[in-house]
Amino acid sequence: MKNLFYKIGLVVFSICIYTFLAVQPVTAFSDTRDHWARAHIDLLQSRQLVSGYPDGMYRPGASVTRQELVSMIIRILGKSEDAIELQKGDASYKDTSNVWGKGYIELAHELSIVHGDEQKRFHPEVPVTREEAVMMLVNCLDAAEKNEFIQDFTDEKEISNWARNHVAAALELGLINGFPDGSFRPQQNITRAEAAVMLENFLGVTGQKFHFFGQLSEIELSAKKAIVLINGKEQVFTLSETIAAYQQGSNQPISELKLPVKAYINVNSQGQLAYLYLVDQMPANKISLSLTSLPEAEPAKVQTPGSLVPLEEDLAVNTKYSDADLGRSLYNTKEAMKVNEFIEEYGITGHGQLVAVIDSGIDPGHADLQTTSEGYPKIIDFIDLTDQGRVLLKEAVKQEGNYIVVDGRKIDVSNIPNNAKSYRYGYFKIPSLGVEFSDIKQSDSVLVLAAASKYNENFDTIYIDTDRNYILKDEIAIKKYSQLQQFASIKGLADRKLNLVLSEISSEGKYIKLAFDNLGHGTQVAGIVAANGKIQGVAPGAQILAIKVLNSMGVASLSNLEKAVRIAAERGSKVAVVSMGQYSLNSSDRKRMSAFAQEMLTKHGLIICIAAGNQGPGIETVASTASIKNVISTGAYATPAMWRNDYGWSVASPTLWYFSSAGPSSNGSMAPSVIAPGSVLSAYPLWGEQNYRLSEGTSIAAPHVAGVAALLASALSQELYRYDTQSIYSAILEGADRISSFTAAEQGFGAVNILKSWDNLQEGEKEIIAYETKQYSPDQGYTESLYSRFLQPAELGLTVYNNSDKNYKMAAGGLSSWIRPEQYTIQLPSNGYRNIQITYDQLTDTGLYSDLVVLDDINTPGYDISVLQTLVVPVQLQKAENYRYSVEDKLAAGQMQRYYFYVPSGASKLSFDLNVGDNGRARLHVVSPGQYVETSSYAGTGEVQIQDSTRLEYEQPEAGTWEVVVYSSASLSDYNLKETAYELAAAMEGWEKPAIKTPEEKYLVTAITEKIKKGEESIVTLHFWDPVTKKPADGVVAIEERLYEIQNGMVQLPVTAASDQIHLTIAW
Repeated sequence: MKNLFYKIGLVVFSICIYTFLAVQPVTAFSDTRDHWARAHIDLLQSRQLVSGYPDGMYRPGASVTRQELVSMIIRILGKSEDAIELQKGDASYKDTSNVWGKGYIELAHELSIVHGDEQKRFHPEVPVTREEAVMMLVNCLDAAEKNEFIQDFTDEKEISNWARNHVAAALELGLINGFPDGSFRPQQNITRAEAAVMLENFLGVTGQKFHFFGQLSEIELSAKKAIVLINGKEQVFTLSETIAAYQQGSNQPISELKLPVKAYINVNSQGQLAYLYLVDQMPANKISLSLTSLPEAEPAKVQTPGSLVPLEEDLAVNTKYSDADLGRSLYNTKEAMKVNEFIEEYGITGHGQLVAVIDSGIDPGHADLQTTSEGYPKIIDFIDLTDQGRVLLKEAVKQEGNYIVVDGRKIDVSNIPNNAKSYRYGYFKIPSLGVEFSDIKQSDSVLVLAAASKYNENFDTIYIDTDRNYILKDEIAIKKYSQLQQFASIKGLADRKLNLVLSEISSEGKYIKLAFDNLGHGTQVAGIVAANGKIQGVAPGAQILAIKVLNSMGVASLSNLEKAVRIAAERGSKVAVVSMGQYSLNSSDRKRMSAFAQEMLTKHGLIICIAAGNQGPGIETVASTASIKNVISTGAYATPAMWRNDYGWSVASPTLWYFSSAGPSSNGSMAPSVIAPGSVLSAYPLWGEQNYRLSEGTSIAAPHVAGVAALLASALSQELYRYDTQSIYSAILEGADRISSFTAAEQGFGAVNILKSWDNLQEGEKEIIAYETKQYSPDQGYTESLYSRFLQPAELGLTVYNNSDKNYKMAAGGLSSWIRPEQYTIQLPSNGYRNIQITYDQLTDTGLYSDLVVLDDINTPGYDISVLQTLVVPVQLQKAENYRYSVEDKLAAGQMQRYYFYVPSGASKLSFDLNVGDNGRARLHVVSPGQYVETSSYAGTGEVQIQDSTRLEYEQPEAGTWEVVVYSSASLSDYNLKETAYELAAAMEGWEKPAIKTPEEKYLVTAITEKIKKGEESIVTLHFWDPVTKKPADGVVAIEERLYEIQNGMVQLPVTAASDQIHLTIAW
């Protein structure tokens, strides 16, 4: 038999809505006492699956309307909550907007249980025929794949062609019988009594007809209590007011039962005994259950101190470049993003765009950062939020003629006008630059003199003794950078210069603030974004707003970052690049920063491009600042052209830089958002040994994305006369190219492609939906998305909250075949939510699985909602022969392969061996469950080391999932090699299998499955009860080492029996 799981409807063009019909309190129906279907009706009523009319009647002989039957089916499926929520939505059918069953109808439509006619009408009040009822129920089971018809009915020819397969499947499943005369009467309207029988049969097919079997040993009617023996243990239940008991179809008064009695038992939603079906003997239950505890959670991850740091790697061997070669590096990175083609085709340079570079400052004197490609000043202002260049001023000794006395020295001020009462002065200390800058005889203190211009009584001008000779008459007057874009150059050795600007000056002359870039990081970032000279940045026509937040130690505070971003927005920037990150944010800071980024994007139109982090290659290593919502976080990759030009190595295909932090974030959300070139030759401050430098890092990748954003903003305004930067934000994500060898956790949406993003923008404006998601992750509980490092899910729910005032109808799907949403269309009501059941299958191989669940409004470009799903399927060393596992594989130059190993508690030793020989060059990166990282030496071919293998070992290893990354060196071409062949071995020692641990008494678990056939698939329904209240429980459990979310106290799973008995192990 084909899979009988609830139908995963494949409806592409329409979405559904639902209405709620309140279930009345369970009461005995006045008109069913002597009816042939009384037992069936009472069974459904005891479960609150059917209801009567206000007059207390059930009307068993009355016809069932289409909306009535749909509401019954949705209740049996346990999806009334969704139907109620959909009452607030839009109707898909012309005639269902104002009917009481709208929500149920819409949900059934989403699940492909029902369909309307060609005029998009549903006819909710029309009675249902028997063949229509069969079709609906079989659609729930996805069982209408039978091509032949079983000719068991005398009126078989009267069955409509569209219903024949459904009727055949229903007959085989036992959903239907016939009438005594052998007919089916397909065109006859189904009665409410017949519907009850058919629905009860449906419960039987899905293992839900009864909740459990037990022995009722004691009843205390006055206290409304009963004791039931279930699986050998006494359980106390409260009796329902309308409890019904039957034996062989006859009603049995509860007060007359001769205890003890054996019975199939049903419990209502309040945990009360509601229905008994008495039998003489215990049935042959074909299912047995074992309960155990889940493994302990992994240890807490290593937390890095909470401060912002640059995300640049110092990996490259910097060599001298000729002027002719300087631009080739950036040309290649732009080629990777299709920028060269875009500029050539559209002539867009980024003109009119202001990009905020929030970093360590910028060298204002670099030749490539002077003007835009259109001749406008490149850096329009330089704001310093640090105190690194703060100089306290004091009053100089009274002027004597053309001189003032400063610390005993006479300073000629004859050509320095001053409208203040006196001059003020101080000393600027040259910071550490990482190079030999000053002659040993020169002082690192530089005299600075402040004055008021002749048109201003306030201090507004400074003079800097740039050659440190205490002669100021040869120095130029410097005003705030925003006024004249002036800078001064402190001269150093070998023509080196420390260029600085006046960022602030106290009008009272109390202090000044000199801004500069002593780290070089911000200058590199600015060059990538918008250089215009010997090198051409991504957007050479864009202007730059320099905002310095990194101090002399390369550290910034989160508050300063927020302040910088707000200044950028207030100054009119539509793009900000933050090439730094903080690796640890608490949940409240993360939430606050996400709201802040949303405000910047939606209210100010500011796109924040931020570096993902450089703690790769392990997963879950992204900086916390990169995982906040409403930013574009960027990982780093390299193309073959980049490898060849910048390093001289031949690499066959794009590679993820091994340092690039991979997602997901600690709460499972996606970061990075995209990947971009993560190495390039860019501008470098003039105090350095060279004016250009090759660097690597995700901080190199982020400004590439910022440049693309500036180009798109410029094109949008010039070509389409639009200014909606939210559309640009979405277009960058949706236009990215997915690289097949990378997972979503590594690359997000993919590699930035400006041409595809521009095509996306031309389709129209993109509205960003305000939404939130909730999903279970084993180590985190309920967070934004799914992330599991050991237990693989089988079925979990995803809740999507629509926080907007608009209804949305969307298609739903998984971008990989192992992610299967229950439905392929869904409506999100305004200010409402929806639950989506997701099945995870095809997880047969060990390794990393990571991709997206997406919701997409087909009337707008790109995906509207995306939720990352990341699963690790580890090798379980405790199950491997002799606790040892080995694998042989090959890797091309620059590529990585991830392996995962689960180590149980109690092992005494863990080791990893990588054997390469002369078959290449590779190394190991090992990440413990707590995220301690160790990198091995290279094994294989090499100029200095020529060891065949490398080994990392650990005493008393942490329990949990270990990640081992094999990295094949990008330099293989130096040794005339294209790939590395290797063997990886993992071994565990000193582990003994522990005794089975009994779980805490969290659930009472019951199941009844009587019809099991060896080799055939059956649906098993497990019921989970609160052990105290006996109400249906919720939560997540592992069944046969697969995670299931308990829905309405139930878990259903398909099981193919190896024998005529099924055994399941359940853990929590």
